[in-house]
Amino acid sequence: MRKLKGLEAVITLSVVDPIIGEEGWAFSDYPGSIPDNVNGTQYLRDV
Repeated sequence: MRKLKGLEAVITLSVVDPIIGEEGWAFSDYPGSIPDNVNGTQYLRDV
């Protein structure tokens, strides 16, 4: 929908690692993961 509406530059997207770790869901360098560039957090719980 973001692409269809032309909002990719306005609405960002972050994707956590698909495997939950001891600290919870993490933004990592796992293939397909996208870091949290808005808040700069490492874990979803910090958002």
